[in-house]
Amino acid sequence: MDIFFASDMCIDGLREGMGQLTCVGGVLVPEESLGALEKNIKAVCESHGVTGQRDLWPPQGGMSWDIDVCCSQILAHAAEHGVRGVVALWDGGHAKTDACEARNECATCALDLVARSLDERQHYGLVVAGGAEGPEAEDGALRTCFRAARDGEGCSHPERILLDALAARFEYVRLLQLAGIVVGVTACEVAGVIGDTNRLFQEVKPLLLRNKAGLVGGAGLRIFPNEEINLYKWVLGETYFSRIDRASGWFLPRAHFPWDAHG
Repeated sequence: MDIFFASDMCIDGLREGMGQLTCVGGVLVPEESLGALEKNIKAVCESHGVTGQRDLWPPQGGMSWDIDVCCSQILAHAAEHGVRGVVALWDGGHAKTDACEARNECATCALDLVARSLDERQHYGLVVAGGAEGPEAEDGALRTCFRAARDGEGCSHPERILLDALAARFEYVRLLQLAGIVVGVTACEVAGVIGDTNRLFQEVKPLLLRNKAGLVGGAGLRIFPNEEINLYKWVLGETYFSRIDRASGWFLPRAHFPWDAHG
């Protein structure tokens, strides 16, 4: 069994024509790695003076050198324990919608990608939702999104998710904060942020789920609306986008779509 620890956030896009990005995603952690990975993350945090309920992401007051190194060491432990990541983003600049609807769409997409991965490996999973709003135990907004996604038609293999999403306080669970790092760093990269997160994304990228063709685009990173397909080229360095469940796709960058000349 795998446990999907989920987080969400919003960030203003800096690329030309971008609006606000709504992001939902997280990390799939193998059941057998839960205790050891949580212990590893706590040890790294303590070595950098990050104790108690202090959040790892977003860094308070910007990205300091210590937090940069701390996140890097945590991502290395995640890779050692076979963690996989998923992030879905909605750009409000090219597809106008309210934040709640955008989050619902991203949660549905993220859960679908997780369920597809579980089905391919004949695994089952649970969802633990935290998120940017610090939900209480019973009524977290992100948890509600995942519950609706599991019960709706957007998840291709809902039987792979054994229970309705559980909620946990973000600041109490280091594995939720790992999810926050993966979502936050990926969101910064898609948004066009220039800084320390660019290097961290090179450590996040290998964690993201891949399709049968070995591509992250559409499998571990999903960007909406679909017309923003060229971002897979500029963010991931991939020159082809393969459509889910179809033996077709497009070479990138694709002409006459946003960012067809540069990112």
